[in-house]
Amino acid sequence: MGHLNKWVTSDTHFFHKNILKYQPDDRPFGDVQVMNEELIIRWNSCVAPDDLIYHCGDFAFAPPHKIIKLLK
Repeated sequence: MGHLNKWVTSDTHFFHKNILKYQPDDRPFGDVQVMNEELIIRWNSCVAPDDLIYHCGDFAFAPPHKIIKLLK
């Protein structure tokens, strides 16, 4: 079976606390944890498990073990 949808995205900036300062209008979150949780909620409301995602960069700013956990 093929992929349901194909998505192209970039600049999610998971775990990037300074992005909250750089983009206060686009990211009105109290802290990185709240931002991460909201990004996941929004992602899961659109993206299905079999969808194909092209992420063009700036996915996350964190150690590899945190990124792997997030991807799971």
